[in-house]
Amino acid sequence: MNIIFLDIDGVLNSECFFLTRGRNMKGLKLIEINPKTFEEKIIQRFIYDINPYNLDILKEIINETNSKVVVISSWKRLKYFDLICDELLKLGLPIIDKTYDNGDNRGYGIKEYLKNNKVDEYVILDDEIFEDYDEELLSSLVKTNFKEGLTSNEKDIALKKIKRKWFIKFKFNSIIVMKYGGIMKEVKRIYKSEDDKKICGVCAGLAEYLNIDPVIIRVIWGVLAFAYGTGIVLYFICAFVFPKKSDVIKKNVSTDSKENKVKKIAKK
Repeated sequence: MNIIFLDIDGVLNSECFFLTRGRNMKGLKLIEINPKTFEEKIIQRFIYDINPYNLDILKEIINETNSKVVVISSWKRLKYFDLICDELLKLGLPIIDKTYDNGDNRGYGIKEYLKNNKVDEYVILDDEIFEDYDEELLSSLVKTNFKEGLTSNEKDIALKKIKRKWFIKFKFNSIIVMKYGGIMKEVKRIYKSEDDKKICGVCAGLAEYLNIDPVIIRVIWGVLAFAYGTGIVLYFICAFVFPKKSDVIKKNVSTDSKENKVKKIAKK
């Protein structure tokens, strides 16, 4: 699971945003709530402090990396934080948790979360650098500017950081090369067929690889056989080089069982 550790002030809002709209002007509209109670008015006040532009950029990062959100902002200490989170969920932020710290040791809260939860890759979106941010946390920090909040520039940096790990998943006759957030490339394996072979299974195996009728391959190979014996020599070279289908499947199944080790591929 990919995680975005999210600060709010200076990321989802900014000085420019406050100056442009003023504290008395509306930002985001509170979803499905017509403020009647004091609690609802408080919630609305915080939701209005979120800049729709900054929010849209964050959602783009989330969608492109298939990430979840863990809140590290001082907002988490608010009395009505859970109700505010409910509204943020309605706005499209997949918030799953918050970190636990006293505010001054934000790095401690992040490290505790990483220690107690399975996280594949993460970034920290924050406009501040805390004293307890070590080298590892700093390498994952995308620092925003309180004057502008989260912009497309920080989005590009965040995407590079959260997509820096790659892993390989083996699947029968193919190797699926994947990255966090989606499949990048599929590399097929060529093998000798054991189900539809006439001599060594080269033609049938090549036909499966190309996803065409084996007869077509056999006809082409027969023509090549009369071209100074080129087809015959090439056939036996392929028969020697191509692995058997059963060997490919056995190897891939065995490798798939070690997927956790494969996921530990080197960082860029």
